[in-house]
Amino acid sequence: MESTASPLTDQYALFPLLDYFSVYSSWYMLPRFDDSLRVDYEDQPHMSYTEIDITTIAAAWSEGKLENRGLVLTGAPNGQELTYASDQYETAGMRPRIRLTYEGISKPLSMAPCTVEVR
Repeated sequence: MESTASPLTDQYALFPLLDYFSVYSSWYMLPRFDDSLRVDYEDQPHMSYTEIDITTIAAAWSEGKLENRGLVLTGAPNGQELTYASDQYETAGMRPRIRLTYEGISKPLSMAPCTVEVR
C-alpha cells in the first residue's frame, strides 16, 4: 500500500483503519487510515517476532475518539518484505498476539468490559 506517509528506507509504519477492510474488497479501493496516529517501527531480524507500541492508538479507541476497525501495516517501497501469520495459521505459536500492559488503572480489571481467552 503506497501513501504520502511512506516510511523511511527499511522502516515500516502502522496506522489505525478508518474503514473496515476485507481481502475480498476491490484492490483499487484502499481503506482509509488515520495518518495522525502513525506508529513507525523497524524490523528486528534477530528476533522471531515484531513488537509495536500502539499505546496512542489503543488510547484513542479506549477514549472513544476512534472506532477500532483494525490496523494496517505499510513498508517503504525498497524495504525488505515481511510476512506475518494470520489468526488462522496452523501453528498456534505463530499467530498474532496482543500484549497489554496497564498503568495507572483506577478500577480493578475484573470490572473492565472485556473478553479474555487463555491458551
